[in-house]
Amino acid sequence: MPNGAVSGELRSVEREIDAHHLSNPLFQHPFSVAAWWFLTICEEHMVREMFRPSETGKHNWDSIANNVVMHAKWPLRWLTQACPQGSRVPREYDADLYKAAWQLSKHSYE
Repeated sequence: MPNGAVSGELRSVEREIDAHHLSNPLFQHPFSVAAWWFLTICEEHMVREMFRPSETGKHNWDSIANNVVMHAKWPLRWLTQACPQGSRVPREYDADLYKAAWQLSKHSYE
């Protein structure tokens, strides 16, 4: 292989890693449902940070908000690209989708 070239096998592994998020159950639902559950987790992250004591005794609200926005960037992009449009925002709790949203959240940090 020429210097700097990547093998086909390595490219295949890279594609598999890049598509791993698609195995999350949220991707089997319309965007409005999947995004609702993911944003529920984002809200929980923000609330947790708001009530966690800081080392200085002050909260840096800009940093907390920025962290949530940056955290949501890729998962919402993935959901927008892979989920069908339509449907309504859920009105009832679904433990499986809540768990799937936590898993997607963890995956986005990785």
